[in-house]
Amino acid sequence: MQARTAVALRRGLSLGPEPPAWNQTVRESYAFIHLYIGEQAFAEGKFAEAEEHYRRALDYRPAFPEAAFDLGVSLAGQGRQREAYAAFLRAAALKPDFYEAYREAGLSALRGGASAADAEREIGAALAQRPEGPEVDALRRALAASGKGVRTGGR
Repeated sequence: MQARTAVALRRGLSLGPEPPAWNQTVRESYAFIHLYIGEQAFAEGKFAEAEEHYRRALDYRPAFPEAAFDLGVSLAGQGRQREAYAAFLRAAALKPDFYEAYREAGLSALRGGASAADAEREIGAALAQRPEGPEVDALRRALAASGKGVRTGGR
């Protein structure tokens, strides 16, 4: 059913260019449609297609932290860690309590998307929001393996 829904939404989006007088509600709806189609493409392993839809979602709604985050995930899935890092930072800037965005920014930095200092800062910001739990221990181990310690407190 989800695949048929995604196909129908894709058809609807190919109706032509956006009329100049679209209101914000329509733009927001198109942003969510692109987010949904991007999620479907990502689930099918079509990272480049997912990226395209997440970018379109951000075109329609620039302050859309979930689309920025998902864009980062799709870029990371393509091995584009620097771009992923930037997308995760955008998501965190749009939603300062977005633990997952800081976590993924830090991990992306560790994978070569930014410096070890950037990784330390972003993982520190994540740990400041969620200082306990099994995932936190894994973050600390990943940072320790990179040769950096953890300063909690974040940004």
